[in-house]
Amino acid sequence: MIEEQYKDVAALVESSIQIVKQMGLKVVSIRDRHVKLTMPLKNNINHVGTMYAGSLCSLGEIMGGAIFIASFGISKYYPLVKNVQIRYRRPATTDISVETALSEDQAGEQKIAFQRELTA
Repeated sequence: MIEEQYKDVAALVESSIQIVKQMGLKVVSIRDRHVKLTMPLKNNINHVGTMYAGSLCSLGEIMGGAIFIASFGISKYYPLVKNVQIRYRRPATTDISVETALSEDQAGEQKIAFQRELTA
């Protein structure tokens, strides 16, 4: 379920980057500190019939921005990718989904870390 306050965020995630739109990424649910995304195999098939590694990486990177916005908003901080590292565990042969959440404590700890980094 997409909570009302996050409808614009869901639309932004799904359609603001043209290649992501073409990949067919969809926001399944977004609420405070929780996000679930899906990506269809269709439009993301590589030369051996599994999901293209770049699409999988993109899904993870987009998830990072989406959980950031659902946890912290963008009025004080704005997410920018500094580094990406991915380990592919096995080929994706179907549509995939990714889901993540932060507890209130985890979000609070991260806000403290943001402040430290801004003042360092």
